[in-house]
Amino acid sequence: MTLPLGQALFFGVWGCGQTGGHNLHLPDGNPHYVHRGLVKLPEALAVWKLDSNFCRDPEYRIVDSRAHAKRDPSPQNQSEGFLVHQDGWTLLAVWDRTGDSRPNSNAVFLVAGEHAFEAVLALAEQEFPQQLRRIQAAAPIRIRNLEWVLS
Repeated sequence: MTLPLGQALFFGVWGCGQTGGHNLHLPDGNPHYVHRGLVKLPEALAVWKLDSNFCRDPEYRIVDSRAHAKRDPSPQNQSEGFLVHQDGWTLLAVWDRTGDSRPNSNAVFLVAGEHAFEAVLALAEQEFPQQLRRIQAAAPIRIRNLEWVLS
């Protein structure tokens, strides 16, 4: 079965101090890879592309797994990122060091359908309250392309 419209996924570290790194999680906390048949994402949203890719300026995003990313000169400020509409999904992708302090650590809230920033935040609060609050406690979420989203 595919994920019903309006439901969310979370890519990132589930909890502080948790081992296992960044994974794609269902709302119940189980990593997506355990439930491969439950959610079908387009190739443009392959897990390797979610890992620190959509937080970057679009010109620095990786489109081929064999290619290396050009160095994005933008600082990786905590809780700063982009709202992206991609292949029927909305992504709220932000830099996040609350669960993993290494460079390029990030979190992505994915919602089926095309949604505004406020709607994605509301769904993230509903489906992933602990993760959203942890990220926002470190710094308020700032979307670098919000002017584009609201216009």
